Amino acid sequence: MLDVEYQRFLALVGETLAVDAVSVSPDADLKRDLGLDSLDILELVILIETESGVQLAGEGLQYITTLADAYALWSSGKPGT
Repeated sequence: MLDVEYQRFLALVGETLAVDAVSVSPDADLKRDLGLDSLDILELVILIETESGVQLAGEGLQYITTLADAYALWSSGKPGT
């Protein structure tokens, strides 16, 4: 069973990027497995910043390669996580 916050994250990613994030592994590669391009990843970064309050430095973006990476950043700005 997936954590409620992770389910919410997947739903937001799916909505924002028009991908079926729910059916893929957390280790899914954003580019290779989900077919995201650099603009899609930028949208994901904006989503993370907006929803979590985390401000991502430009050089840190290269480390967001999987759904798990993106979720770790998203959840790092959530109270109680």
